[in-house]
Amino acid sequence: MRLSHRPQLLSPCDEDRNRVVALHRHGLLDPTPAPALDALTRLGANLFEVQLCRVTLVDQNEVICRSAGGPLVTSLRWPRFGALCSHALGRELTFVPTANLMEEAHVGGTFARMGFYAAAVIRDPAGVPVGTLHVADEEAQTLSVQRRHALMDLARMCEEHLFAAPEPTGLMPAYAWMRDPTTGCVSTYQLNEELLKVAITRVPRVARVNLENLHQVEIRHGHEGVARVLSITAARLAETLGPDTMIARTRWDAFAFIVPPQWRDEDEPIAAQLAFLAQHLTHTIDLGASRFAPRVMLGASSPAEPDPDPERTMLDVNRITTQGRADNEA
Repeated sequence: MRLSHRPQLLSPCDEDRNRVVALHRHGLLDPTPAPALDALTRLGANLFEVQLCRVTLVDQNEVICRSAGGPLVTSLRWPRFGALCSHALGRELTFVPTANLMEEAHVGGTFARMGFYAAAVIRDPAGVPVGTLHVADEEAQTLSVQRRHALMDLARMCEEHLFAAPEPTGLMPAYAWMRDPTTGCVSTYQLNEELLKVAITRVPRVARVNLENLHQVEIRHGHEGVARVLSITAARLAETLGPDTMIARTRWDAFAFIVPPQWRDEDEPIAAQLAFLAQHLTHTIDLGASRFAPRVMLGASSPAEPDPDPERTMLDVNRITTQGRADNEA
């Protein structure tokens, strides 16, 4: 166990691009309610008898509170530079005694004074540190071996919630139940409901659009650049497909829609329609300092036989799109 007692301040130039990409790819910064995570931070505040137990995520320039428990009022976000959560990313466990707490080390809360801070790092499934679970109090406290292990165990429980296994459809949970606030597209749940309705009268086919190079926008332009590209892509989809076609944002970098009935239910006509759509989607997008040329991958589910199960239909289109990407790379 790596235990640090004296954090070193990090500057924004030390930015770990893998972390920023992981935060947005997993949809962790979406402001969706997280009652299970809130229950864990409340449990942590009671277990450690502290004023604050909090899950924070460290983005490019700021620290974001994802969940907090305890009586202390917490900030929702604060600058990354000098934040204790930022220093804690490089260690499995960080404990800062009162004597080592520095005035320039921000914690993002209404502390009269800082007397105790301990944090366990939170990692994504690939091992990339994305934030912390930490406990803090105005009164000085010790951190016994048992409490250290308890804090790390609680951090693993938070990871299980943040990175819960995707639904069988392979879609990101962040977009499963609510309309996407970035693009205005419907939820995956609504798309699945519509698939069941369409299956009553015809064999539904679903098409998927992947933005293959969206991560490049995130690295160069941050979250604002990604949001602009997603919004413009959604608008172009709606413009080409028409107002009657339901479009859903199904992953961090992907959309899906039910193939319009006017597209003939044959592979060749649908392929031609998808090619036309791809031309429209790949027009450059002005991002201010530079222009971005989207690279897209499209695919449609096969119409072999009627299948009213939306999950199987989505699995089929995901498989075809993935195979198309592999063929292109080959």
